[in-house]
This record gives sequence, C-alpha cells and structure tokens, in this order.
Amino acid sequence: MRTIKFRAIPHDYNEFIYGGYVRNQGTSYIYTTMYEKTTHINILTSISVHKDTVGQFTGLKDKNGKEIYEGDIVCGDIFDEKFKMAEVVFDVGCFSVSVKEDWCPALYDVTADTTVIIGNIHEDPELLEAK
Repeated sequence: MRTIKFRAIPHDYNEFIYGGYVRNQGTSYIYTTMYEKTTHINILTSISVHKDTVGQFTGLKDKNGKEIYEGDIVCGDIFDEKFKMAEVVFDVGCFSVSVKEDWCPALYDVTADTTVIIGNIHEDPELLEAK
C-alpha cells in the first residue's frame, strides 16, 4: 500500500515541510509533528502553506532513494529517450510525467533505477524553460 503524504512551502519561510494536507475555509495547511524542546514531546501542528506549492508523494523513489513528489523535475530513462527532463504531475487520476509538450502515459514507466530528481518547479522553474 502506498504512503499518502504531501509537501508544501509555508507562508512564513521558503523550505518544504512534509505531512498530511488539509484545506479549510480556503486556506491550505500541512499537518506535521514538531518537537517541543521544553516538554520533549512531538506535537501535531498545522502550518499554513502556499496552495500552489502542495505536491503529493508518488510512492516512488529516484535512484538515490529520494522520494518523488508531484512538481519534481526528473531526468532519466523515459521510454527510449535518455536523460530528458520531465515534470512529475497528477492528471486524470494518476501520476505521470510531462516532457515539455509531450506526455508520457504514467510515472511507473519511468525507470526508477536510472531516474534522478534534479529540482522542482517551485525552486528551480528555469530548468523547464525552453533552450
């Protein structure tokens, strides 16, 4: 069974946080545990995040063992093409990869042992710009 988790960038700082995703009254939140130094326990907390940075974990890892999320930019073997950059997207009920204007049918067609994450659309948008 696939682990369901999300990541997003909070309003307060510019680094991804990971956890569960909830949208309440128009605001997006990531629920995560934070370590409380004074009590030495983990506390469940909700952190307001930018809605457009929310990405779901695909259940797959790249060749370095790094989890692949929606919005990641990957490079590797996609069908017969070697080392072509692609964005991981969720569309029509499944994760897939978008290679510029072309679409590869499903993310599981990407060979995990040769695919590597080289960035994401939120921190490295220039990677997908036409050259």
